[in-house]
Amino acid sequence: MAPAYGAQNKREHESRVEFHLTACEQQVKYLLDSSFQQVQYKDPAVLGVNNTNSLVVAETYAEVIGVLSETHFTHIHRQFMTILSELRKDTSAAVTHNLISLLMAMKFVKIKTNQVDDFEMGIKFLDDLGSFLLEVKDKQIKREANIPALIAFVGKLYGPTSELASKKQHKLPNRSLTLLSKWVLCNIFTDC
Repeated sequence: MAPAYGAQNKREHESRVEFHLTACEQQVKYLLDSSFQQVQYKDPAVLGVNNTNSLVVAETYAEVIGVLSETHFTHIHRQFMTILSELRKDTSAAVTHNLISLLMAMKFVKIKTNQVDDFEMGIKFLDDLGSFLLEVKDKQIKREANIPALIAFVGKLYGPTSELASKKQHKLPNRSLTLLSKWVLCNIFTDC
């Protein structure tokens, strides 16, 4: 059965549509700024009965960040690292809660694996996040880094990498593997 005239006409026009991502950079920047602002920690004592509503709003904005990560991952990575570095310099009492809220907002971020460049950007993001989590001293923040998917990913790679590292020509990378396994074990048991 042939497709309806409208559907065929629509497909022809869709093939001619060009996406101009640079034309909407201001709107994307506004959405990201708003989203990162909304996912920040808000004191439950100040919010009172609206605390649950605030958490729902923060979760919704975290989902917006996740959707935007499909097309604007570099902007999200850059803004996340900027906020993270600002929070490192902060000495207020709420810095731990702010860091945890920021980490929780990133749970919807998607890392593309179909293109090598996108995959490398995702791994760079995880590397930056891992470096931060190794430097942080607060146990409560380390507990938030207990990401089951990341632990499973490292677990899958550990065996084959360990086998390769036991060969003489691969002795040098073995040291990094030991540090990686220590980081995963520290985050599993959260006492490091």
